[in-house]
Amino acid sequence: MKVDLADWVDFGWQGVRLRVPGEWSLGKVDGDYKNGYVRLDDTSIVRLEVEWRESPPPRRQRLPIEDLVAKYLSNLEKKAEKAGLEFSSQRRAKFLKDKRWLEGEEYETFIWEADYRAHNLARVCRQCGRIVLLRVLSKPDEGGMESLAEEIFRSAQDHPVDGSVFWCVYGLEFNVPEEFSLSDHKLRSGNIELTFEKKGHVCRVQRLSLANQLLKGTDLTSWHGRFFKKQLRDLNYDTTEDKVRGHSGLAVEGRPRSR
Repeated sequence: MKVDLADWVDFGWQGVRLRVPGEWSLGKVDGDYKNGYVRLDDTSIVRLEVEWRESPPPRRQRLPIEDLVAKYLSNLEKKAEKAGLEFSSQRRAKFLKDKRWLEGEEYETFIWEADYRAHNLARVCRQCGRIVLLRVLSKPDEGGMESLAEEIFRSAQDHPVDGSVFWCVYGLEFNVPEEFSLSDHKLRSGNIELTFEKKGHVCRVQRLSLANQLLKGTDLTSWHGRFFKKQLRDLNYDTTEDKVRGHSGLAVEGRPRSR
């Protein structure tokens, strides 16, 4: 697969940030910040999988990365055998051209093959202790995956930077203070909504597509009042026109009627 970095985009979910080919899109998410999983697909196959977990507390000893990889491969081999697939793996695979960025970290690179070929990097972040498994998948006859996997692996970040967590999904990009945790998400066609909470506070980020259709025959202020009628019904609020990064927008400020 050809690596054209000009067509790559950012992706961010639960503190994991990556640069990936633009045609890869979110296929599945599971878990939370402590333990989770995300998958990116193209039009034909699964292309990238990321799994993460927090290191256990000091009183519980964590397995070394090489033991975690051995356990992971053993489970994969059992699944392949059950599905009637041939399975092979290569531990400590040497497909990274430059490993200087991994100096001082506990990690292992490995490859496995069954119905697909997967280039893997398992690592423990030396800053936050997070355990992350990155996996780039390809068809068995596909070439150029070593360089593509290396570019993705090198771009990976796995913890907040300067007190904020980077999020980017379907081109919606923003930062949220690390004290806020994702409490709900709705990833629907034309309507993306993510809700974050910390004690006493809620932050909701929402994007609606096809603004030219939504605002046809109306204006932003009128549309806003109708679309968010349910959320605004218990508030006394004021709406004023404002600019948001050079675009037409609204500033809405209010408080609950009961106060």
